[in-house]
Amino acid sequence: TISKTADSAGAENSYNISLSLSGSFNQILDFLSKTENSARVFDFVSMNIGGSTNSNANVTVSADFKTYFNPPANIAPKEVPLSEYNKNGGE
Repeated sequence: TISKTADSAGAENSYNISLSLSGSFNQILDFLSKTENSARVFDFVSMNIGGSTNSNANVTVSADFKTYFNPPANIAPKEVPLSEYNKNGGE
């Protein structure tokens, strides 16, 4: 499950993500290592891990976490005649 969340100013800037997965113990460790070393920030809210530490047995994981993003900038182009640009000190 994925849902967007907003900051106090009302701008959407994060996703709440809930997932369930299963795999071998080594596969789960690989998933956790990749999220830990990702360039994107993952704030884990909760995680439940069940199963065996035996490398041949399946392990199940349920996790809730939040990840963040920067919304696209809302920058409108502004044309200023060069003669006006110099009058305002370059602004």
